Amino acid sequence: MIVRGYSLPQVQVAGVQMRLYPHQAAMLNEWDARDAFMLVTKTGSGKTRAVALPVLKRHESAVFVYPTKTLIADQARAIQELMRDERTAYQEWRAENANDKLGNEEYALVKVSADTLEDFRKAWRLPHKSQALLRLLQQDKRKLILINPDVLFLVLALRYGPASAQAISHLQAYKTVVFDEFHLYHGVELAHALFMIHLARSLGTFKRVVLLSATPSPEVTPHIDAIINPRQVDASAGVAQPIVGERIVAHDVDLLPLVATGNDVVETAKAKVLELASELRRLQTENSERNTTGDYVPCVVILNSVVNAIALEDALVAAGIDRCKIAPVRGLAARASRDVRGKLLVIGTSAIEVGIDFQADHLLFEAGDAASFMQRFGRIGRHRPGKAWLLCDQREAGALTSFGHEITRAILEERVSAIYPQQDARAWFVSTFGGVISVCAQAENFKRKITEDWSADRETRERINGWMDQTLSEYAGTLGLESKLRQARPKLKRSWFAHYCEIDSFRTSLPSQTVWDVTEKQRDREWNYEADVKTLLTRAERLWFNDRHKRLYVDGYGRWHYTWFAKSFDDQQELEGTILTTADYAEPEMQFIREGHLTSVSHVMHKPKHHIFVFARKGLKDFFDWRLTSFRCGSRGRYVVAFDGDALLLKEIYDRHCKESCRS
Repeated sequence: MIVRGYSLPQVQVAGVQMRLYPHQAAMLNEWDARDAFMLVTKTGSGKTRAVALPVLKRHESAVFVYPTKTLIADQARAIQELMRDERTAYQEWRAENANDKLGNEEYALVKVSADTLEDFRKAWRLPHKSQALLRLLQQDKRKLILINPDVLFLVLALRYGPASAQAISHLQAYKTVVFDEFHLYHGVELAHALFMIHLARSLGTFKRVVLLSATPSPEVTPHIDAIINPRQVDASAGVAQPIVGERIVAHDVDLLPLVATGNDVVETAKAKVLELASELRRLQTENSERNTTGDYVPCVVILNSVVNAIALEDALVAAGIDRCKIAPVRGLAARASRDVRGKLLVIGTSAIEVGIDFQADHLLFEAGDAASFMQRFGRIGRHRPGKAWLLCDQREAGALTSFGHEITRAILEERVSAIYPQQDARAWFVSTFGGVISVCAQAENFKRKITEDWSADRETRERINGWMDQTLSEYAGTLGLESKLRQARPKLKRSWFAHYCEIDSFRTSLPSQTVWDVTEKQRDREWNYEADVKTLLTRAERLWFNDRHKRLYVDGYGRWHYTWFAKSFDDQQELEGTILTTADYAEPEMQFIREGHLTSVSHVMHKPKHHIFVFARKGLKDFFDWRLTSFRCGSRGRYVVAFDGDALLLKEIYDRHCKESCRS
């Protein structure tokens, strides 16, 4: 089946070197007249340019928020290409050149994450990362800051110690904030993102807010409208400038079903890659000289499971593919291993689908829902015609072949939406008790940090605390949550709320651990990275802690290990669906047991900090997906238990569905 590409008209705008799509011109034309935009266009249609161009032309500084480190790196390259096209002088500020003097460049481009802050701290020999953050944000030159929401969340919650207030004052010089891939925020993260925007504006930062998405959730739109009332812009935007031409946005792609033999997606993908191997080598050779940007790779494989991605890589190496020609773009891999330059093949997971721009000729992909299908399919055909195989079952293959021999991308998206489930953005969580508790924790941490870190007198602290209470009330009023806020306020004195505040982060869920992966070392790769506790408990092989090295080691990942939470709750049925804290239970009860044994991460929900949790009958698992991390507990596995942000979500799922039906 041929999925036809499409073109968009182009216009010429005075003072701009390149031709623009209408939606790009609309953003530039209306930039000064609006304080909020929601830009919705398909993958590869130039959303980043649409927002970065008016920033450059208005000589503004701006903050760009990206949900992953990989996307930060990818979009940094895209913005640099734009600045070169528009003849805007810039310098990328990195730890490697941190001590060089900034020259006469108009802009400095800075990537900010926990890792880069540590790199800058070391380069400048500073005692704390907060001081590095201040130096990076300081407006000694116009700057484009590319940051992840985790760091921005900590800044707005005053979690960088005494430097936090100064960091916020630096942010007041940044007129615009851009949130890319906004559809990826759901549940607790969505509540956090909305309150971050509200709080930032209340603090006098970010006079203009821009949200970008290729696949927005309709359920989120009312919340966005209430918080920022954005101007909606899409590819059909009308502009005053006359059309002077058109440009191909997406090329034709041949899309074929590839049924997983015996449901073994790894073997099926392996067989197809080996079949293509000689062609991939030819393509790599032909493109090596003209691939000046370093982002060409002949083939991209996107799988749902990180363990399957690892297994596919090892299987291909065993079959004769040189490992140094494979780039893993997934979790459970170090950043340095993800460089695609000179690679024959990229094997990855959902990390690939969020805007990372490869030049590729072949794509193999799985899809679990309609949004991921379109996001992953959008990785091919962006620069040239391509060929894609959907790794699927018989049902999906039959549906795909029923589409006919030729189809437009718009119709493909409609039919995919009818076949695959729509991922619940959990926008409803924002309006629940749990959603209000999650933003109350942000507000409470703000007030606590003022008390702990500021030398302000009592009157000043009371005035600022009152301002935060008012800001929270205004947020609740904007979204119609006044009754939920009144319900939540008495609970803020509970011990579980204090413990939730201690661990509150943008992605508040199970903690991650730094691990040293022996199998990655054997693959001649950087072998330490962050791994979430659920994956370590259920998939890690030979998980152990070395007291001498003070390191947590794993020997790769493989079969599923049955993991159980020690506390049964059989004698506490009346507390089902109630927010609890691990501080009220003995440590042995708050541990994970893997196939009858404790592991080196069994204690993480009790040390070094306490955590909140909720347990409920296992029947509720029918109402949530892989994004809510839970564990079985109780006799015969009658309950599931979730922690921290997932606990708030589980409580609301419990309350949303008939409590009696869960007991059947």
